[in-house]
Amino acid sequence: MEQWHYWNKSFYTFVHTKSTWEDAAISCSSMREGAHLVFIESEVENKEVSRLAKVASEGQEELWWIGLTDKETEGVWKWYNITAIYTPWMEYQPDDWNGEDCGLLKEWQDDRALWNDESCSFKVQFICEKDMEA
Repeated sequence: MEQWHYWNKSFYTFVHTKSTWEDAAISCSSMREGAHLVFIESEVENKEVSRLAKVASEGQEELWWIGLTDKETEGVWKWYNITAIYTPWMEYQPDDWNGEDCGLLKEWQDDRALWNDESCSFKVQFICEKDMEA
């Protein structure tokens, strides 16, 4: 059974099963109605999700899938159908090396994770989010 953390009108859970991006997205949507791979839309949210991810990883800086992809149009990064405005990429990222179309938390700096693009078939842990009903 997954443990959900509440913060700022959303619930988050950290799934330790290593999955492809697509499988992670399917797993999130099957957990709870309206759940999806996490959308990180601000520096404040990135810091909180990064903090929770580090706790979930027992202090380790693990890799985690987030709901970001440019599979539809190369170079246009979206949270499914919403264009991403806030994108704290690692230096020289995203680089689309060998067709990398999915986003993940990769490197921790100053209490927040920086992001990297990765092949969607790569298998890592993932973060699901469920917005609180209005």
